[in-house]
Amino acid sequence: MSVLRIRSCRRYAVRSEAKLKAKGQRARRCLLIELSQMGARISGLGKHSLSEGEEISLETAHARPIKAIVSWSDENRAGLRLTQPLHLNELSDFVASARKAIADQAQVA
Repeated sequence: MSVLRIRSCRRYAVRSEAKLKAKGQRARRCLLIELSQMGARISGLGKHSLSEGEEISLETAHARPIKAIVSWSDENRAGLRLTQPLHLNELSDFVASARKAIADQAQVA
């Protein structure tokens, strides 16, 4: 049985490479899957799990570093709550830039 979730902010698929930096750890690669004004979902964590409540920073080629707190984490993915919401124009620019990068990669392949 599926559960309907009503979210306060629309989520956008971005599939963008990112660097994850947790306090006291080296930066490591991950994949930013979805982004909204208030949160994000990442994957590609591998054996490096994150703890609920842990503060992290995400760096991408499309925007300023994003600071967030881990809301949930499982084997390879995590949900993040941004410490400061993104402005709509900043979110829109990020999504457009990430999707253009994906389209450019598809044309090269």
